[in-house]
Amino acid sequence: MKKLFCLLLALTLSVSLFVSCGSGTSIAIGALRLDNQVENLFKFTDAVAYNETLVYTDKDGAPMFTAEYYYEVAEDIYSTYNLIETIGDYTLYAYEGSVYTETPEGMTAVLLLSGSYLDFVNTYFVADFLLDGETHIQRSSETKEDVIIAQYETVLTPQQQARVSELGVMENDKIVSEYAVRGSIIESIDYFVERDGALTPLAKRAFRVSNEKEDRFGAVKALSSEKVSVDFIFVDGENQGRHFEVPKGVYVGMEIGTRDYAFFYDTECTKPYAFDDAPIVENLTLYVTEK
Repeated sequence: MKKLFCLLLALTLSVSLFVSCGSGTSIAIGALRLDNQVENLFKFTDAVAYNETLVYTDKDGAPMFTAEYYYEVAEDIYSTYNLIETIGDYTLYAYEGSVYTETPEGMTAVLLLSGSYLDFVNTYFVADFLLDGETHIQRSSETKEDVIIAQYETVLTPQQQARVSELGVMENDKIVSEYAVRGSIIESIDYFVERDGALTPLAKRAFRVSNEKEDRFGAVKALSSEKVSVDFIFVDGENQGRHFEVPKGVYVGMEIGTRDYAFFYDTECTKPYAFDDAPIVENLTLYVTEK
């Protein structure tokens, strides 16, 4: 119900996102950010694909860490969304109900033991960005070639302040965010720390919204059509099993959430299983205990 209320609120406010004022254009940034959430773009516009690039920078603006996220509407309505997360040489694919990771060592099928595919995908939609506070105070705005550049001072909660300390942000520093907005779409956000009146770059996020999907899941589609089974037997009280099928030739890993499972090849639970032992080429049964 809370999520439905937020969606209706976004639609109501989106008609008045921009208000002209003497110092430039005043933006209802809360409503704009809500309208630009991936789920809302997919549900209420013609968009079917969304791309985000995140770069953390040093004090001179040089990249220190880069991540890319790609989202699209799934063909299978029960899968809802597909996504790709890329960090360095690590890539995660969530595609049409299945999850894989790719590294230079090969492709790993990630079997979801702690929840559903939808639960897994939704974790990417609910997370707040580290540098986004609950309140934004607009400082200035200007329009350049149909793009509104608006700068805000972000008010962080004590909990958020503690989190950004990892980036070298001190207690009395201010976070300043600069939005580039074209029409009703946020194209980029630049984040700065303000100390003694000087702005130092922290991070940049760039966004691209499209009504056409990109061909980004070739590595998953190229996996073998031949399947092998993976069965889990829980030996500590749960007295149940789980069955999965994966493409032949991939490694097999597990997503276990907060559970402290251990996996073994044998019923006596003396031979530990490791996902990188070898790619799976035949049916596999694993025995599961909880520490």
